[in-house]
Amino acid sequence: MSNGGLQNIFRPGGSGYGNFYTDLNGNIRSSKTIYTIDSEFNLITSEIQLPDGVSIGGRYLFYFSKNVFVMSEGGYSEIEGDNPRYVSLPIRNIKNAEKSDSFIYVSGYNDSYQPALLKVDPFIDDYQYIFEPNLYDVYSFSVSDDDVITFTALRMNDGAKVIGSVLSTNEITILSTEFNTESIILERID
Repeated sequence: MSNGGLQNIFRPGGSGYGNFYTDLNGNIRSSKTIYTIDSEFNLITSEIQLPDGVSIGGRYLFYFSKNVFVMSEGGYSEIEGDNPRYVSLPIRNIKNAEKSDSFIYVSGYNDSYQPALLKVDPFIDDYQYIFEPNLYDVYSFSVSDDDVITFTALRMNDGAKVIGSVLSTNEITILSTEFNTESIILERID
């Protein structure tokens, strides 16, 4: 790669497709290899071994200062850091996932197919429900660096569309409620 440009990376034993990510040092990684470009623009490969069950494949990749986590259906893997491992979570069918400075938040459906929103502490492998499963079906949410969540959801007990927020103390405030009470009257005009 003498031109300092692009380099094809071959995935051994595969179809040429694979899961890759940029690690905390700026190298490209797959599940078994670290790809580094030196100052002469040469490609250097180093083999690595992740523990069984740890996968870099997933829908959401989260970078923290010394760790990288990937969220997938049913759990997450620490793929870079002090303790690479897979941790199971009671959530399937992930709809959305976001991070703050300290936590990962994930919405989706639990094993009973009830909507849920979880706050995950990936550093101590702990989680908690933001609110009880089946209370709100969260359409979308965002989270600030200081763990304030803003969300839109369907309230399950009455079908209202809500906009709400959750403080870092888990205090829930509903900012807006909308029922589908709009009436349309059609009148024939001759």
